Amino acid sequence: WPSGPMDDLPYVSHRRAFVTLETHQAFHLGFAEEMRRRMRGLIDAYFATSGTALAQLRDTFGVTHLLVDTTHFGSTPPPYFAPFDDWTRAAHAKARAEGPEFVRQLGVAGVFSEGHYVLLELRRLAPLPAAGQ
Repeated sequence: WPSGPMDDLPYVSHRRAFVTLETHQAFHLGFAEEMRRRMRGLIDAYFATSGTALAQLRDTFGVTHLLVDTTHFGSTPPPYFAPFDDWTRAAHAKARAEGPEFVRQLGVAGVFSEGHYVLLELRRLAPLPAAGQ
C-alpha cells in the first residue's frame, strides 16, 4: 500500500517506488493526474481477481515487484484518501467475493514472505489464458 513500508523503500533499497504516501502530494494538475492514474492501476492490481491487472501493472507501468500486506484483505479495506477510498472499497469487495489473484500467484511469482507481507515478482506471473479460453 502506498503508506507504511513503501515510504521507506527508496531510502532502504535504492529502488524507485511506484506510489508512496510521501510523494502523493498534488502540486500541479499534471502530477495529480499521473498519481491518480498510478493509484488506480495499483488498486486494480492489488485487489485483482485475475492476472490481467497484475500483468498491466507490469507491462504498462513497468512495475517489477508488488508488496502485499495480507491484512488488507480482511473485512475492511485499507484507508487512503478521497477519491481512492471509493475505488478501494469496490475493488476490495470484489476480491473478497471472488478471491484475490495474488494468492493464486504465490506459487509462481512469490519471492518473499515475512509475517503478513508477501512480495510478488511480476515477471514471474503465470501466463494469462489466451482469448476465448
